Amino acid sequence: MGPQVSAMRLKRFWTMLAHYQGQQVVTSDLGKSLGVGHTTIKSYMDILTDFYMIRQIQPWSGNSKKRLVKTPKTYLRDTGLLHSLLNISNFESLLGHPIIGVSWVV
Repeated sequence: MGPQVSAMRLKRFWTMLAHYQGQQVVTSDLGKSLGVGHTTIKSYMDILTDFYMIRQIQPWSGNSKKRLVKTPKTYLRDTGLLHSLLNISNFESLLGHPIIGVSWVV
């Protein structure tokens, strides 16, 4: 039922993805860190999007002459999971973490 991924690799992938909260994910960097190709990372992200675990917001520009950025921004939908993956255990530690701005966006 789905891709065959080891539990350790999946936890590392989730943790790396949590660090990209609200940013454009560089799939080639994630792939190098996990020892897989960037297409595999894209397929993992598409599967997680289909399962409503992450949200990929596509870029939009009103100016048709402007160069378009095709990479979507990625958000983990569950902020509890996000905070757990980033070892944020209480509100005070969240206030000192750089993720606070994009933590409550989605």
